[in-house]
Amino acid sequence: IGSVVTLHNSIRYQYESGTFSAGLSVDELEDGVYKAGEEANNVGVAFGVGGTAGVFIYQLTGGYEVDNEDSAIRAMGT
Repeated sequence: IGSVVTLHNSIRYQYESGTFSAGLSVDELEDGVYKAGEEANNVGVAFGVGGTAGVFIYQLTGGYEVDNEDSAIRAMGT
């Protein structure tokens, strides 16, 4: 989500229609915070749903980092 220092490998599925899109990815996270005694390469799962309704544009994104059991969700609309 806009970080220039995050490194990861991903496999992703993306569905798109005219006014709707949805995607799901599994990510190998190669940097960031991880538990003591562990090496990097944690696994994460992320999703995104978005689209348009008239002049309104919406997006919902989220992710879960398996090793640290941490998650985040973000919703945006314009």
